[in-house]
Amino acid sequence: MKIPLNITSLGIALVVLLTLTPVLSAVDGEKAAGEKQPGTTPSTQATAKPGTAEHMGYAHGMTGWPRHRTPRLTAEQETELLKHLEKNKPDEYKSLKEVKKKNTRSYHHMLKRLWRWYKTPEKVRKAQSDQYATRVKIKNISSRLKQTFDQKKRDNLIDHLSVEVARKFDADMTVQRHQLEVFAAKILKYKKAIQLRVKQRKKLIDVQVKDILNPSKREKKKVFQVDSKTAGTLKTQPAPTSDKPKPADTQKTTTPAHHHRSRHFKRRIPTKKQQAEVLKVLKTRLPELHERLIKTKKHNPDRYTFAIVNAWEFYQRFKVVPEEVADAMFTHYKSRINIWQLANATNDATDEKTKKELAQKLKASVTLAFDSDIVVRKHRLSQLEQQIKDIKDKLTFRRKNRKDVLEKQVQEIVDTSLPEAAPADDDEKNPATHTPKKG
Repeated sequence: MKIPLNITSLGIALVVLLTLTPVLSAVDGEKAAGEKQPGTTPSTQATAKPGTAEHMGYAHGMTGWPRHRTPRLTAEQETELLKHLEKNKPDEYKSLKEVKKKNTRSYHHMLKRLWRWYKTPEKVRKAQSDQYATRVKIKNISSRLKQTFDQKKRDNLIDHLSVEVARKFDADMTVQRHQLEVFAAKILKYKKAIQLRVKQRKKLIDVQVKDILNPSKREKKKVFQVDSKTAGTLKTQPAPTSDKPKPADTQKTTTPAHHHRSRHFKRRIPTKKQQAEVLKVLKTRLPELHERLIKTKKHNPDRYTFAIVNAWEFYQRFKVVPEEVADAMFTHYKSRINIWQLANATNDATDEKTKKELAQKLKASVTLAFDSDIVVRKHRLSQLEQQIKDIKDKLTFRRKNRKDVLEKQVQEIVDTSLPEAAPADDDEKNPATHTPKKG
């Protein structure tokens, strides 16, 4: 099957490349322990939801973690979890059974959440419960401070607030240390995977080439292309070979392009100036893609918007990485296109000599893509390791300066919980302003 190299296939490849591209933005951590973070209120950290960036104590959270969809639980894991819930949390077990009957997808989402809870150490579970309890108490005390005018009562509330903030601080530190250990283990696993790929480089490249050239293992997915006759629709290749018309109720209809509009139009569309900036880079680095984007802009604006949004997001990551990594990113992208073209040409060739020559070129392209991917992975790993180090330093700083951090957090909450102006005395008690009622 020949894969048409149109703007859609290029756009799909760019999306795939985006998923492989590391999140390379630096960590914007807190400037000092207990210091007010940009875009947050002073009491955000004390009242934030567990697991959020503000709750962790960092302005923008821990960026750059490997992101992937968590797979569903295995049958053994599901059985183990359900037995534990049936014995220790019967109410949760019953609700799970009810959800399973109504919505299987929601059921598996709940299973994954409960499995994380089940595998969390008891000490960390208790700390998470303390986080929620203290957050509620801090919020209530803050509300009471806004309504209290008597200084003695305010002092008592502030003392109570200090105790709860200290409890929450200790719970936060316990949860954060556990999360750091989990992330560090994931990064170590990622590092070992890269080392294994480098060690087995030749073997992996040979396997990839063999799979590409094996007709039984070639991808049989739908390839979307623009239908020139009915612009704005998608059609699949290859077309049905049967001449017999299908019944009206079983015919598959094409999907309008606007059907996917809600998926990408919710993302931020770059301005005209930003689009010009991206197109300028693409014209230099990927002239073929640049030409196709310009043509697509004329006959299919929706598809152009989708492609330019992906290109802008890719460019945002590209322009902050070292030159060596940027070159590797584009080399990887161009190599993937060459692999598609050479794979089609090799499978269509009838002469054995031509097939061998094309197979050698295909292997060279696969090798180039493999090596450039390793460069990007190693850079991503170095970024993640640096972030782990920075976060460890911040946690160490917070632990050593515990007293100062607590004082600043309490003071911030108190400053944002000042009562309004004291109510004026009743007119009847104030002879100067009292006016006798008539009659």
